[in-house]
Amino acid sequence: MIAATAVLAGCAGGSRPAVPSAGRYDETGYATWYGEEAAGHLTASGQPFDPAGMTAAHRTLPLGSTAEVTDLATGRRVLVLVDDRGPHDRSRLIDLSRGAAQALGTDRRPLARVRVRLVSDPASAVGQRLLPRASRERLRDGPTMVQVAAFSSEPRARALAAALGGTVDPVGRFYRVRLGPFASATEAARARDVAVARGYGDAAVVDAH
Repeated sequence: MIAATAVLAGCAGGSRPAVPSAGRYDETGYATWYGEEAAGHLTASGQPFDPAGMTAAHRTLPLGSTAEVTDLATGRRVLVLVDDRGPHDRSRLIDLSRGAAQALGTDRRPLARVRVRLVSDPASAVGQRLLPRASRERLRDGPTMVQVAAFSSEPRARALAAALGGTVDPVGRFYRVRLGPFASATEAARARDVAVARGYGDAAVVDAH
C-alpha cells in the first residue's frame, strides 16, 4: 500500500521473499482496495498513485508485471499493473486501486475472495476488463472490441494498428491496439481469430466500455 513505512522497512532488511516467475504464481486470498486517500502519493515503482488507474499493490509480484485478478464470487476478471507493495495485513493477498475494484465489481465489499495469477506477458492486456468465460453471451448486449496487444512503444502500436485497420488506445505507460467496435460477439470473434492467425495469440474479445 502507498507509503506504508512498515512494509518498506520489512522489504529493506532481513530476508526478501522469493520473486515469483512469470506464469508460475497462482494464489487465492482476499483483496481490498484503496482510493482517493492515497491519490498522488508515490508508489513503490516511483509513480504517483492514480485511484482511477488499473493498478495493484502486492508483496512479492515484480513491479511492472501484470496480474490477472478473478473475483471468485462472480468469475469476473481484470488485468492490473503491479506498481506498489502491500498489503501490510498478511491476511490480505492484494490491494487494488479503486478503478480496478470498480472494474472487478468488488468496490462495494470491504473484502473479496479472489484468485491472483501472474500474467507471463506484462504488456499483453494492461488495464482491460475481461468477461468471465461462463458469461461470454453477455457480449451480445452491447458493442464489443478486440484487444490485439499492448506496447510500451507508441510507434510499434501505431504500426500494428495501421496494418490491421485498428486504433491505438493509450493506457498509462502502454498503448493498446484494438479493433472495432463490433455490433455482435460473432463479428468480434471473427476479427479475433484473424489476429490470432497473424501471430497475436493474446488477442481477446472485450466489451467496449
